[in-house]
Amino acid sequence: MNPIQSVPEDHTQVPGLAILDKLEARAKDNRGIMNTLVDNAVLPALASNYRRSGIKTHTGMLYRGITQRGAIGNYVTINQNRATAGVLQTGQLFYAKWVLEGRGPVVARRKKALHFFIDGKEFFRKRVGPAPPHPIYFLPNFYQSMAQSALVKFIEGRAS
Repeated sequence: MNPIQSVPEDHTQVPGLAILDKLEARAKDNRGIMNTLVDNAVLPALASNYRRSGIKTHTGMLYRGITQRGAIGNYVTINQNRATAGVLQTGQLFYAKWVLEGRGPVVARRKKALHFFIDGKEFFRKRVGPAPPHPIYFLPNFYQSMAQSALVKFIEGRAS
């Protein structure tokens, strides 16, 4: 007998493939609800947290990278039962880690002083103090209840 057999077009005739098809369809349904939750609860919560955190905005790239899909540095990954949203700390947003997690003091090593501009004013400093963290990766109660109600609506819609 030939060990390689052709699989019929109708996967329901092959028990193992039929189960896999059902699991794949269920996973696609989960991705849909996860997309909805990310768009309607997670990203708006991050935007709200960012605005309340006290982070100074210069170009707005970090804000967009955290809160808008498709923006430079933004990533949203959705698996069957998990959604991850955030900002990539590479490329043009390499500084995101220090803004969000804070940093220790910075001391001039190669030159006599650090040289930087703030609002058009020139500064020379031997050292600058630490920067505090700005925690933004959490869901406030309002967005948690919004996510729960969206999930309930999704489940009720599937039941009918």
